[in-house]
Amino acid sequence: MAMAWTYVTAVLPILIEGNIATEKAILFCAGQFFFIYAICILFDFRDREYDKAEGIRSMITFFNERSIDILFIISIIVFFVLSLLLKQAGIPWMNIIILFIPAFLLIGLYKYGKKNSSDYLYYFVLDGLMMLSGLLLWLVNRF
Repeated sequence: MAMAWTYVTAVLPILIEGNIATEKAILFCAGQFFFIYAICILFDFRDREYDKAEGIRSMITFFNERSIDILFIISIIVFFVLSLLLKQAGIPWMNIIILFIPAFLLIGLYKYGKKNSSDYLYYFVLDGLMMLSGLLLWLVNRF
C-alpha cells in the first residue's frame, strides 16, 4: 500500500513536472516511501487483530509491539536521512524543513494513534499528512 501511495503522491507529480533531476527524484520518492510506510504501520497496527483473525500475514501481524515500534523508528530515520541527502542534490533547506513537518507530526501522533482507532484520526489526519508537505511547499514557494 505504501508503494501505491508513494506513486500517487510523489512519483506522479514528478512525472507530470517532467524536468526534475533523476537524483532528486529518486531521493525524494524513496524518502516519501519510508514516510508513507510509517503512516501505513499505524493503519496496519489498528487492523492488526482483525488481520490476524483473517489469517492475513504481514510484518505487523507477525511482530510484537516493540518490534513494530522499532520498524516505525527505522522507517522515520530512513525518511530523515534520505530527505537530508536532498540538500546535496540542491534542494533548499527551507524545502527540506517543510518535508520534516508532517514527519514530526506523525511522530507526535504515533502513540496516540496506536491507542485510538478514530476514523477522523486515520482518514483525515494521517491521510492528510501524506499531502501536507506538498501543500506547504506549494504555499511557501507560491508567495
